[in-house]
Amino acid sequence: MEQKRRKTILAGLYWGLAFLVVGIFFTLFTFGQLQPYEQQLIWATTLVLGVLGLFFLAYTVWRPQRWWYLIPGFLLLSMAAVVYLGTQEGVGGALLAAIVFLGLALAHLFIFLTNRHERWWAWISSGSFFVLIAALLWGNSFSPPVLGTLLFLGMSLVFLLMYFFLPRTMQRWWTLLLGATFVIAAAFVFSVSVGARSLVGQVWPLLLIALGVALITWSVVRALSRPGRPQASTPTTESAPSVSPAPTGIPDEAVIPVPEDVPERRESVQPSTPEPPEPPTSHPPSSDETPSAEG
Repeated sequence: MEQKRRKTILAGLYWGLAFLVVGIFFTLFTFGQLQPYEQQLIWATTLVLGVLGLFFLAYTVWRPQRWWYLIPGFLLLSMAAVVYLGTQEGVGGALLAAIVFLGLALAHLFIFLTNRHERWWAWISSGSFFVLIAALLWGNSFSPPVLGTLLFLGMSLVFLLMYFFLPRTMQRWWTLLLGATFVIAAAFVFSVSVGARSLVGQVWPLLLIALGVALITWSVVRALSRPGRPQASTPTTESAPSVSPAPTGIPDEAVIPVPEDVPERRESVQPSTPEPPEPPTSHPPSSDETPSAEG
């Protein structure tokens, strides 16, 4: 309990000092007190942010279980690039915002790649950030209807690619379902934007009908073509001697077949040893056998 309380106090102290230093820095910068050292501050800030980002990435490599440190690591690196590029001429705000989202997209992409089975959700976040980056960079080149259609198609591409990148041990059918849903949404947005009397507005509902008929036909064919149950094999009249299954890792040639009818074991008869004859016992002479005095 005491150690936990000490950690809480130290964490509050560290964060308090960090907020104090950052607040003082931005206060001096706002009032123009740091303008003579502007170039040195830019380089120093870029260096500090880059070193901190690399520190978080290195710590994640050292402790892979702390995978969430990838997010501040890539984000700090992208902010270092934004601080440096923000002082250059001809760099717009859309590019700077795209760089920040690029850091978040790469962070979630690496989170997904480190454990695709448990962190599959990171692929959705990464793909969404990449779609947002494309909208920021090339959004002005398209009209609003086309841009909305491309955004839905981009999200559909995220889920379709997710079908191929997820492990095959997982259920992946829902990625195809969501991908097809975004394709339908993209077609709906585009048809509504160009008008119902256009060729696209008249054709895309027919494509949906054809897709529905194809899916229903495929499902019915699969349901009717289910393989039958394997029939049980009839026993033969002549029973072959059963062979004990070979243990794992032992070749079949090394297994000795054992027949079912094993003859009973006969007990060995030990030869009886002749008993030695009993020695003659001496009896006292009887009265009949007493020699006469005459003899």
